[in-house]
Amino acid sequence: MKCPLCSVELQIFPKGDREIYVCPECLSALMANEDALEPLKSFCSREVLTDLIDNMFEPSFFTGAKKILKPADGLNCPQFKSRMENYDFGNKTKFFVNKCPGCGSIWLNKVQIPLVTVALLKDSAEDRDFKRAVNELYKTLAARRSSRIRSIDEMIEPYIAIPLSFLGYAFPAGDNVLTKRYPYVTVGIIVLCAFMFFPGEPAMTSLSLIADKVVKEKEFYRLITAAFLHAGILHILGNMWFLWVFGRSVEDRMGRVPYAALFLTSAVFSSILFIATIKDGSVPCVGASGAISGVIGAYLILLPKAKIKFNIYWKYGTQRFATYAPSWAYILVWILMNVFFGMMEAGSKTVGVAYWGHIGGFVGGIIFAEMYKNLKRV
Repeated sequence: MKCPLCSVELQIFPKGDREIYVCPECLSALMANEDALEPLKSFCSREVLTDLIDNMFEPSFFTGAKKILKPADGLNCPQFKSRMENYDFGNKTKFFVNKCPGCGSIWLNKVQIPLVTVALLKDSAEDRDFKRAVNELYKTLAARRSSRIRSIDEMIEPYIAIPLSFLGYAFPAGDNVLTKRYPYVTVGIIVLCAFMFFPGEPAMTSLSLIADKVVKEKEFYRLITAAFLHAGILHILGNMWFLWVFGRSVEDRMGRVPYAALFLTSAVFSSILFIATIKDGSVPCVGASGAISGVIGAYLILLPKAKIKFNIYWKYGTQRFATYAPSWAYILVWILMNVFFGMMEAGSKTVGVAYWGHIGGFVGGIIFAEMYKNLKRV
C-alpha cells in the first residue's frame, strides 16, 4: 500500500497483536479500526508529543490548526481504494479525520495522531500511565515557556486590544476554536435578518418591540420578531459580524437545535428586561444585539479559555498587527461597559442603545448554557 498523499510505500508499525501502517515521509498513519490504539500509542514517542505540545503554546498554531486538523478532501483509502468520509470517533474528538466506509480503516495525519491517541484512552492502568506522562510533559513544557523572558510587546498586546476594540482601533476577527461543522443556523439567522432589513416601515411598526403593545395588547410575538429587524446598515452589519465571530463556535459546541433555542431564548430575555426598564412604553426597539448578547454569554460559559483574535488598525485603515486576547477578559469588559452605560441611561425616556436589553440577553444566554451543560452531563 502507498500513502495517498506522498505516494510512498507505507511501513508496518507493530505492537503486540495489533499494527498500523505509517508513512515514513509525512508520518501519517492508517489504523485498521479504533482497536488499533496500542501501536498508535507506541508510535506517539516523546519527540512526537513534545513537538505537538510545544507548538500548541504558540497562538499561530491555532490559526494553522484549523487547516492542519481538517481531513484531506477527496482522499482515497490506500487499502480499499474508496473515497474516505469525515469521522470524529463518536464525537470523542473536536475535529474530523478520514474514515473508509468500505473497510472501516482510519487515516490520521501527524498532528491528529497524538490528539486522537489521548481522546481514545480508556481507564486501564496502562492508559492512565500514558495520560499521566502526557500531562507531566505538558506541565514541563508550560513551565519552561512561562520562565522564558517575554518582551513588553508580547505581554501587553493582547490586553491593549480590548480597550482599543471599544475605541475603534481594534476589531474582533474570529477565535482560535476548532469547529467541525458548517454553521448553518448562524448563516440562516444572518440571511433572515438581511431579508427582514428591506420590508420597510409596515414591518417595523407591526414586528418591532413596543412595550405597550406587548403588555397591554398581549402581542408577545414581538419579543422575538424584533430581534430580526434593524434600524440601519451599520446596525445590521455590526450585529451580524458579532454573531458570525461568536456564533459559529457556540453552534458547533451546542448543536443546531439547542443553538437556535439559545438565540430565541436570549431574544425573549433581552426583550423582557428592556420592557421592565423602559420609561416610555411607546418607544420601539429593534435589533439582534440582545439575542447575540445571549450567544456571547453562552460563549463565556462553554469556551472561557478560548482566545479572540483582533486586527489592530491605526488611522486611515492601515493594519498594524494582529493579536489574541482571552475571551473571558474581553467579554467581562464588554458586559461591564453595558452595565455602566445602562445605569447612565436609566430614567431617560429616549433610548439610543438598549443596554439593558443586552444585559438581559447576556443573562439569558448564561442561564441557557448552564442548563445545557447540566442536561448534557446527565
